[in-house]
Amino acid sequence: MDIDFSNNSYSIIRNGISKELNKFLQIQTELFVNMYCILSQKIPTDFNDDSVQKSFSDYAPPISEPLLLLLQKKVEEIVGKKLEPTYSYLRVYYNGAILKKHTDRESCEYSVTLCVKNNILPWDIWFDTKNGNKNISLNECDFIIYKGMELPHWREKYEDKEQIQIFLHYVEANGPYKQFKLDNRLALMLQK
Repeated sequence: MDIDFSNNSYSIIRNGISKELNKFLQIQTELFVNMYCILSQKIPTDFNDDSVQKSFSDYAPPISEPLLLLLQKKVEEIVGKKLEPTYSYLRVYYNGAILKKHTDRESCEYSVTLCVKNNILPWDIWFDTKNGNKNISLNECDFIIYKGMELPHWREKYEDKEQIQIFLHYVEANGPYKQFKLDNRLALMLQK
């Protein structure tokens, strides 16, 4: 187990994915959002969720579900547990977006937030830790592994143009939330 994770319930992984993979994810996301907008004749923020207005959000998109498996071993090394993937989530934040302070549901015992694209201004994620509030800036290719159910987290008002984040969620294979494996789906890539 990573010492930072053990002490803080989160760990920052700088350059956790390659620049090539990150560029691929950026292009895929742009194409994916475009496709949704064209087919539905809507704008990206019409696909937001209850958590964040001024965003495009999608549950278990084909862009991010494979990342659950690709990064699983690394996440297991950091948290020191055998894990099962639950689901991934894609969110593109636009100017004015706010992520309110919250904790995650049972399918998010261990979570990853991956910065796929940012613009000029850093947009910190905040954690309410046992040592007080902690803000963390991520660059493209960086990610944070954290205990989503335990650590309240949020983002202040977004002042830049666009930021892409991919979220990956896991549960301990033999832990108290093991019944949430695959987020109660038959397989990865399936919608609920």
